Amino acid sequence: MAWRLSGLDALFQPDIVTPAQFYGPRRETSAMAGVRHLMFAVLEDAVRAYQSDAATSRNRQVNFREAESWLMDAHGDGIFSCDNVCTTLGIDAAFLRRGLIEWRRQHLTGGAPVRLSRRSPVLPDSRIRPKRRRRRHRGSN
Repeated sequence: MAWRLSGLDALFQPDIVTPAQFYGPRRETSAMAGVRHLMFAVLEDAVRAYQSDAATSRNRQVNFREAESWLMDAHGDGIFSCDNVCTTLGIDAAFLRRGLIEWRRQHLTGGAPVRLSRRSPVLPDSRIRPKRRRRRHRGSN
């Protein structure tokens, strides 16, 4: 009985959690999934533009500068700011920035840095072609 009077009984009481509280954050509506996919695409495009060779054309220079500005802005407050996108996707934005800065440093010093993103396997000029049917040669049986 002494432990009840000391307040330890509250320590051993079960927490009451409703199913909506338990499963709510884990479920993702299709609208939110679409936003997450869009945020991932925006981040991936920025990383690709940052890793492109900015010296090859004026268009790539502009894309590189825009991507660099967006990625390195640690105080962005828009819905699609780099920090908000990374937070939504569960990515540490500061860690990503440090990795990109290190990648750029190695790239500029002539090292062989590993790209942080892969190119899409879809080729821009690829065409969908119908499956060819093979002709069967009839034997002389």
